Amino acid sequence: MHGGDGKWKDPFSNPAYTQRQRTYNQQICRTGNIYTPQMVIDGKLEAVGSRRLPVLSAIREAEKGLKERLDVGVTLASGKVEKVTLTGPVKATGSVWLVRFIK
Repeated sequence: MHGGDGKWKDPFSNPAYTQRQRTYNQQICRTGNIYTPQMVIDGKLEAVGSRRLPVLSAIREAEKGLKERLDVGVTLASGKVEKVTLTGPVKATGSVWLVRFIK
């Protein structure tokens, strides 16, 4: 957790996440400035995650270059996520991260 200098302490902070964000930022923006909430779209575009219109615009821009589609299915049981399935023409392994936010 950061915050020794009086700044906000992020309970989800992790040095690996910070490094990943720096790497994305160097590739996309070519600057050393990183910020939260930064949203990276398709590994090539970025937007302030709390600004809906720029995020939607970046998503639409990323969709233009898509050649293959991956469909996401979510199965609920008793109001909880039971299973997440990914289907499409690509044969690969990966991870699905489900993050829940409480307002």
